[in-house]
Amino acid sequence: MATKPVVIVLDNGPVHVSKATSAALAARAHWLTVEWLPKYAPELNDIEVVWHDLKAFNLAHKTFTDVDTLDAAIHSASPT
Repeated sequence: MATKPVVIVLDNGPVHVSKATSAALAARAHWLTVEWLPKYAPELNDIEVVWHDLKAFNLAHKTFTDVDTLDAAIHSASPT
């Protein structure tokens, strides 16, 4: 069975440029093409808008005593 070509878009986050990831991408180079985002381009990464709003409007000026409290605050945040 032939594999269809695939294109993946990655940012330059540490997990994407690690030795393990680089090796995994290289092993799949015959069917996987990687398009790299510029080193710093948050406007090209949709999740950055969500993180910005979450931090600016829902989590700003708050402290959390543990991960569970932070998790609850994130999940109960109202969209802006």
